[in-house]
Amino acid sequence: MLNDPSWDKKIVVDEVGQLMLKTADYFETFEWCQEVLVSDGAVCLLGGLIKVGNGDFKNDSLANQPEIVQIAYKRINEYLNEEPVDWNDDQERQKSEVISMLRKVAVLK
Repeated sequence: MLNDPSWDKKIVVDEVGQLMLKTADYFETFEWCQEVLVSDGAVCLLGGLIKVGNGDFKNDSLANQPEIVQIAYKRINEYLNEEPVDWNDDQERQKSEVISMLRKVAVLK
C-alpha cells in the first residue's frame, strides 16, 4: 500500500484565508456579477469579500472596509499579479474561476 506522510498533514488556514473560503462558499450558493459591486443581489469578487467580511456596501472604498477584507484583497492582488477587480471583470471570466482562485489563495501564506 502506498503511504505518503503528507496525507496526514492538516492545512492550517488563517483568519484571512477563512474569509476567502467562506466567500468561495458564498459564491457557490449566491450570484456573482461583474462591472459593479452589487447588482440585484449578486456581488462581484470585492463585493463577496465585503459581504462575508461584514463590510459596508454603502462605502465601496476598499480603504474603508474591515482590515480583514483589505488584507484578503491584497493577497489576491499579489497572487494574480493584477488588480482583482480588473481580473473579476474580464469578459471571459467565469464564476467557477473566481471560486477556484479564492480556494487556492486561501491556503497560501
